[in-house]
Amino acid sequence: MRRLTRAAAPLVLASLLMAGCSAAGDNAVVTQLHARNDAVARAKPFDSLVDLLPNRTYRTGDGQPWTFSSSVVVAHFTSVEPGRAYSAEDSPGGVDVPFDSPHAAWRTYHAALTVDRLVAGRALKTNERVGLSLGPDLSIEDVERDLKDLGPVLLFLDESSPVFAYDPEVLGTVWDGELIAQVGASGDLSFPALEDGEGLPFRVASIDALEAAGRTPGESITLDPSGAEVLSRKPA
Repeated sequence: MRRLTRAAAPLVLASLLMAGCSAAGDNAVVTQLHARNDAVARAKPFDSLVDLLPNRTYRTGDGQPWTFSSSVVVAHFTSVEPGRAYSAEDSPGGVDVPFDSPHAAWRTYHAALTVDRLVAGRALKTNERVGLSLGPDLSIEDVERDLKDLGPVLLFLDESSPVFAYDPEVLGTVWDGELIAQVGASGDLSFPALEDGEGLPFRVASIDALEAAGRTPGESITLDPSGAEVLSRKPA
């Protein structure tokens, strides 16, 4: 059995064990993502959706530069396939088990989508999928139905997510799905996994504004050692 990427496993395990029993309501996927957001503390060195674009490059100290996303698209989900399943019984880092194993502590799901608009970054390949990590109590049919029910969505996709390092054709999303935004008929954005009456922790830019910002040279951003605070910004 292959171990889950070390850096990703503790976060996935802690959040999904807390969120896995919370799948209820009209959209169980959103309920799990919302519970995960409430349970996990993350460094947030961005103040606006613009900071998540592929042309915003981050660096902490002498570390390697990185970006939050490689592609930003408006799309809708069309189908879901099984990914991997992991058990925490033998290792806190998680080990592979069969997808339908009763010992699975969490599972990954690979979602196909149709891209309606490329907002920024590279165009997706036809065989690329979007990966989500969810608790063990959702079926493939549950996840497919709930993702389709979201309708048009804005996705910040990450081609270097450690959670899906097992398959280069599976893309992660910023904050592991919690920043999936529904796109309204007038282009307005809502974040069902985040919105709880307290307001969003960042400024929301329109899709047109994101596309315009994505065409600029971008910025190089230096963070403090914690990765939570911006020390400097300069044009890329």
